Amino acid sequence: MIQRNFFFFVALIAVMLSKAATAGDRAYSVQVLKRIAEPVITAAAEGRLKRDLPVHDWEKSRASSTHLEALGRTLTGIAPWLELGPDDSDEGKLRARFIELSVKAIANATDSNSPSFLNFSKGGQPLVDTAFLAHGLLRAPKQLWGRLTANEKTNVIAALKSSRAIKPGESN
Repeated sequence: MIQRNFFFFVALIAVMLSKAATAGDRAYSVQVLKRIAEPVITAAAEGRLKRDLPVHDWEKSRASSTHLEALGRTLTGIAPWLELGPDDSDEGKLRARFIELSVKAIANATDSNSPSFLNFSKGGQPLVDTAFLAHGLLRAPKQLWGRLTANEKTNVIAALKSSRAIKPGESN
């Protein structure tokens, strides 16, 4: 099962990857990244994120936005690593797989005709999580945005624009 609490640590893992001092540190960091991000990205790519992501009793009021939260924050965290692109190393091959899964996840999440379409416009929270998804796309322009088809890019833009219906809160 996907443990939602881990998604907030994905950004930390990306920092660890960029600052890893030795090959052993980097290998460990990649394994942690894999363990945290793979369940989210795989479920979203396979169109089962809504089914597999647990929504706890204490977060029922946010149930409609937890899926976008998980995907957006995960992609933002791993995007710098993905942007390195695939190569022939074991890590590069893993990265290639994650790139492919991430592109499929984005396509599923933003296709309004898909049962995997995520909530970009109802409630307040999707505004924040749409921004995280957009941030992920900006952090990996070649590997994420660049691999989407023209139709998928149109869907992403429409999904992002739909969040404009949400009035931002009076906060930071």
